[in-house]
Amino acid sequence: MATTVTVSYPANLGDWERDQLRTGHVRAYLKRANDRAREGDAWTVAVNAGCAGLSPDITLRVESVDGERALDESTELAFVERDGGATERDG
Repeated sequence: MATTVTVSYPANLGDWERDQLRTGHVRAYLKRANDRAREGDAWTVAVNAGCAGLSPDITLRVESVDGERALDESTELAFVERDGGATERDG
């Protein structure tokens, strides 16, 4: 059974940024950049903002880990929205 890591993003993200978080290359980056996942971990990522270049850093939070804490290519990432507003998004 694959490990599932649930990661939350700030509620104030735009639709484009939310879509970018779910792309294969961002998912692969998060798994490579974070060798382990623990509830409460904060991960920072910048996503493609279209013609504007890269977005400001977005802080993601690990909400839960179902399975092994070590991340690999078989790890599934689930994204959920969290309350927070501008203080939850860097930049």
